[in-house]
Amino acid sequence: MTAHVAELPQELRRRIPFIERPTCSVDDAVQATGLSRSLLYERMRAGELDYIKVGNRRLVNVSSLLKMLGT
Repeated sequence: MTAHVAELPQELRRRIPFIERPTCSVDDAVQATGLSRSLLYERMRAGELDYIKVGNRRLVNVSSLLKMLGT
């Protein structure tokens, strides 16, 4: 059984800060970095940006993204 978001304690409803996330969506990576989606996908294909696939969805490894950016 899953709980409705409104039923969760306040501390569980807050979003995890970007830098502390293990992964993020490609859209979140675009917003956080200002890089284009096509550039991120290019880096993933080149093996320069780690990601995992869940179904058809790609989740970018945040530490790999930060390393690619040199931070």
